[in-house]
This record gives sequence, C-alpha cells and structure tokens, in this order.
Amino acid sequence: YRVNDDLRRLGVPGERPLTNLVYMGMGEPLHNYDNVMRSLELLLSKEGANFSHRHITVSTSGLVPNIVRFGEDTQVKLAVSLNATTDEQRARLMPVDKKWDIAALMDAVRKFPSRQGRRVTFEYHGRHAGKGRLHAPERANQRHFGRAMSIPPWPFIALFKIGHCRRRAELRDAAGTGEAGN
Repeated sequence: YRVNDDLRRLGVPGERPLTNLVYMGMGEPLHNYDNVMRSLELLLSKEGANFSHRHITVSTSGLVPNIVRFGEDTQVKLAVSLNATTDEQRARLMPVDKKWDIAALMDAVRKFPSRQGRRVTFEYHGRHAGKGRLHAPERANQRHFGRAMSIPPWPFIALFKIGHCRRRAELRDAAGTGEAGN
C-alpha cells in the first residue's frame, strides 16, 4: 500500500502525470505476491489510480513458481532481470539462480500466458556484465531466449535511483507529511 500512498502524493499541480510504472528495486515482487497483487488491483481500478495494464511492468529476479501464476492472475507486463546468459555467471550475481537455473526460468517464461500479445522482457544491467555486455543479446539469441532484451546503461540506473529518491523527498516535503527521510 505504500506505493499507492506515494502515487497519490504525486498529483502535485504543474507536475507531469505518471504514465508508466515499474515495480523494481524494492525487493522481489513475486516473493511478496499477495501484497503486490493487491497493490496492482488498486492501481488498475477506476476508484484507484486507473492505470492501464499495458503501462505497468513488474520486474522479477526469476522466482519461477510465481511467474506462471502471475501471468494467469493479471495482464500487466513482466520483466525478468537476467544479468547473465550462463548459469555460472548468473549464480555469482543472483543467488536465485542457485535454486532456479536459466533452464527452469525459461521454462516458466515460455508458460507465461501471452494474452493480448504480452511479451516478457529480459533486463541485462550493464554493471553486472563487464566486457561481455556488448555481446549479451547475441548470446541470449543463441540460447533461444526469443524475447525482447533491454540493456539499460548503468549510469542511467544509478542516476535514476538517486534522482528518484531526491524527488520523492521533495514531494513529501511539499505535501507536509514530514516523512522525507523514509
């Protein structure tokens, strides 16, 4: 519910309205499944923020058991943080790969319902990739991922997080909530 509370505060006059939302960088959303689904329900409802399913993406590290369930329960988009194209690399970067390797992840992604043309996007963050980053899409295609791959530049990610926190604090101060440090 904290996300929805923050979104209500973003309606400051003169500010550009939010048009897209991504659940990312706040813990594994599919691990907190019930609360994420309730939050999505509020964001999608006409009584809530009235967002379109097409404008919300939930990013996961690859919690395999909930990927198919998520696709069956909602129509919002799914992104998977891949960050490596081999299990050896991915297990070093992402402990989730030790439990669900890339093969298990890909099996779940292939089962992800593709109603209304929804595709799963794979994220490959440059800070993890090192010199091999430039060849990640080719290696991914060789592994038959067959899905969209997004490779956001690392400096953008760092600046976004810093700027987002600063802007969030400014909005809280403007709203007079006194919660700028949270």
